[in-house]
Amino acid sequence: MKVPFNNFQISKENNEILCNNHQYSNINNNKYIKEFEKNFANYINTKYCVQINSGINVLKTALEALKIKKNEEILIQGNMSPADLTYLIKLGYKFKCLDFDPDTLLVDATKIEENIEKDTKVIIVSHAYGYCADMDNIMEIAKKHNLYVIEEVTNAIGSLYKKKKLGSIGDIGCFGLNAKSNLKVLGNCAALTINDEKIYNNVINIDGIMKNNGQNECYTKYISPNKLDHIQAHMLNNNLTVLDHQNKMRRKIREQYKKCLSGSKDILIPEQKSLCDSCSNLFIIKVICKQTRDKLREYLNHYSIDTKIHINIEHDRQRDTQQIKHKVKLVNMQNILDCVLYLPMYPELSQDKIKFISLKLKKYFHRGNLMRSLYKKVVNDLSADKTKTYKFASINKAGFMTWFKDDRTTKQERITARALIKSNRITF
Repeated sequence: MKVPFNNFQISKENNEILCNNHQYSNINNNKYIKEFEKNFANYINTKYCVQINSGINVLKTALEALKIKKNEEILIQGNMSPADLTYLIKLGYKFKCLDFDPDTLLVDATKIEENIEKDTKVIIVSHAYGYCADMDNIMEIAKKHNLYVIEEVTNAIGSLYKKKKLGSIGDIGCFGLNAKSNLKVLGNCAALTINDEKIYNNVINIDGIMKNNGQNECYTKYISPNKLDHIQAHMLNNNLTVLDHQNKMRRKIREQYKKCLSGSKDILIPEQKSLCDSCSNLFIIKVICKQTRDKLREYLNHYSIDTKIHINIEHDRQRDTQQIKHKVKLVNMQNILDCVLYLPMYPELSQDKIKFISLKLKKYFHRGNLMRSLYKKVVNDLSADKTKTYKFASINKAGFMTWFKDDRTTKQERITARALIKSNRITF
């Protein structure tokens, strides 16, 4: 059974748009863009929405709209998009990493205040994996210290916090839109949602948008009809009408995963706060260590189950930069994300495929636990009887090394195992 990670399908309505593109060639592009901006603002329940040309520019545009200067500080969490962070660092912005909750993989709101300094101006809250951050406390802290709050909602489009749509609570909501997001579209674009009229005017006047009778007839390089064409806007409008139904399916699939994986001590599913109604485009599991995750991914790939991992950005580990304070928190977060695996998650994912994936996961860890017990028993037996030796099949060498590096293996077991291998009492 083949299980792709994503299953982007073009609906009948969107296929007609693509096939009959010539019928729209003389229509002003802004018509469909403005329709979507109005519809999406209504969906998120904000006063305004502005579409821009790409997801990589969405946070940049938000920071420019809030007039954040390059020498002012931005608070972030360690699992924000690596591409976004890399881009903003190259643009010269300054960051400070916040503490995170290892159970939810979200920012720890109780420790935000101690990180605020005189030059701190904005908090970027990433609603990672569709989970909702503690927005009540975050907004209270932001109000107390006169900070802006930007919500990054790409992986949580349609999720609710206390019955409020994410992207409507902070000063600006940022949504990356592509073939993998909840609200799907061919290509790559983005949207910002805003309630404050001044901030909205700042967005549409970035680089001096030309105006004609009060209407925005020409967009800048950030808000460009040449990039976000009428095809994308028209498809987004169609897909928005079925988003709630698809999100309902995502919630159902999440619960099916949880039910099928219940009882496994080797698989941790990050907690979801009771105040959050999540509809993520990702389903994540956390295992004991990176080696286990990589071996598990290889095992699932053998059965044609496609998975993804969090990609760390190289300079976080390899290059010291003055633009990131408390960088150790970023590295610590990325060490945790090294143990995370993304499983297939899309509305069309059948119950049979969910059961198939879950069965393979359980079988892998059952087999792994049996082998762990064997490795441990051999090491202890050979340690007790100096005359014994043990020869493993060569195929077990990788598994033995995984056991050796596993956090559950004690320091003394490692010392003993190393000595047994060095003296050739354990061979492969």
